Amino acid sequence: MGVHVSRNFKSLKMGFAFAFAVTGLLIGFQNCSGVNFVEAPPPSHSLSANATPESLPHPIACVANEADKVQLKIKWDWYPLLDQTKPENFPEFSQVMMTPLVADLNNDTIPEVVFTTFTTDYSKLVKGSSQSIYNQNGVLRIVDGRTGQTIKSVGELSLAPFGTGQPLLVDLDGDLKKEILYAHHTLTKIIALNFDGSFRWEMDTHRSVGRNNLASYKDASGKVHMSVDGILFSENDSNHQPQIQRDLGGGAFTQFFFPLSPEQTDKPKLFTSKGVFDPETGNSIFQYPFSAYVAAAELNPNYAGYEVVGMSNGNFFITSPSEGKVIVNKDLSGINELLCGSGRVGGGTPTVGNFDDNPETAEIAVATGRYLSIFDSNAELIAKYETQDCSSLVTGISSFDFNGDGKTEILYADEKYLRVFELRGNELVVVKSEVNPSGTLFEFPVVVDVDGNNDSDLILASNNYAVGGLYRDAEDQNAKEIAKNITGVRAFSSATDHGWMPTNPSWPQFSYNPLMALRDQDQKGSKSYFEGYLARTFGRNSQLSIFEPSCVNE
Repeated sequence: MGVHVSRNFKSLKMGFAFAFAVTGLLIGFQNCSGVNFVEAPPPSHSLSANATPESLPHPIACVANEADKVQLKIKWDWYPLLDQTKPENFPEFSQVMMTPLVADLNNDTIPEVVFTTFTTDYSKLVKGSSQSIYNQNGVLRIVDGRTGQTIKSVGELSLAPFGTGQPLLVDLDGDLKKEILYAHHTLTKIIALNFDGSFRWEMDTHRSVGRNNLASYKDASGKVHMSVDGILFSENDSNHQPQIQRDLGGGAFTQFFFPLSPEQTDKPKLFTSKGVFDPETGNSIFQYPFSAYVAAAELNPNYAGYEVVGMSNGNFFITSPSEGKVIVNKDLSGINELLCGSGRVGGGTPTVGNFDDNPETAEIAVATGRYLSIFDSNAELIAKYETQDCSSLVTGISSFDFNGDGKTEILYADEKYLRVFELRGNELVVVKSEVNPSGTLFEFPVVVDVDGNNDSDLILASNNYAVGGLYRDAEDQNAKEIAKNITGVRAFSSATDHGWMPTNPSWPQFSYNPLMALRDQDQKGSKSYFEGYLARTFGRNSQLSIFEPSCVNE
């Protein structure tokens, strides 16, 4: 990971609705491990849905360069920038333990960052000390992606979010501006705000819902359909008020819309923690062996459609919903070295990608509590790295191919550090590390173009309410002093200009998949996207091409 790249972006103006649409696709800017751009073809090309890698412009010529020249550089740190003298900014609410979301809310080509915050001050909390500080009323923040400056804070109790809730950023009415949906702190209603943070509507859910499982997709007519914890709903076209269609039942830790196979992109299904459902009828298509945090990707070509990977409490499954089969069902508690002190093995939302040196395979990375663990498509343990997260045991992870060598890096933030890993043989190697305290729940880092400058950035959530108990080892004491002053959301870029592969300026929901964004924008060409390299990934942002980035030394 980490190379120097020289590129000419003067003529490159990406459409932020989605930067790698069928036309205006960025093809030329490919990067490789240990290489440097010396020249690039024109920055954008018209591409039909029938394009092939052979029909694309010739790859860029590359020259060798040291890979360690690129380091993380802080772009902005949200909380120190907040005017803490103004009560309307809710300055006491500084802690973040969720995945920050990114989208261009007002259609001005500059992304915004949206996240929820909680406080350590029990006097500001509805339930006081009777419940954990992060399970109560919080404050929703809308922040300028360029500067980290706060645009809007929403914390009055009638609209206050759940303190660690995951919003959804989606254009409900087709005006190219994104609305913000989130669970109210009571978890009994959904609040919708307009792009500027003004109130739009609220929807009574008639039961308690989860904090981090809002999802959406767009049908062929352009209408947006949504789900929260199995409650399917949409916005009425005539009066822009919410309507509940059906309730599939609660208990879905995470959920997302995705097709069963490339042939069925016109009919996405609802993938939940319990199984796969038809959102139009509410019928169950496939039930998993147990409820889990799930990911969907093309793992094994011997099975039809996409496979679903699930992790929960040390139990690991791989299933084929299209064939109605359980491929693997494994109890990881039998691997003694994976056990936390409690005798448990965790497992949050996995990320999927090509992590090894074989481009024909996809691997599964998951945080299992004591270790970051890498498994092959048969659920066999390939590699592990000891981390510290035996508290929540459900932290998520993400991935991104920073240097464009076709081998994806893994991003994981445990209780003490953000680490970027590369799998080398059977060893996970730490490529980059950054002090980052968190009590940890479901959150994970996000790679996204946060300011619309066509470069990738890394967005990271932090909280320091439990620092005293996190950095316990002698070698962590310097990090502990640093961690005491870290909370909120930070944006990092490459310390070297254009040092990372470019990506798109959007991560609008917790279980985001860029394939669905492509499909929602261009349904006619969606099958070709769902058969490309992104279909073999989950929890990874795109790199502005439907073809796997590559580079040829000349």
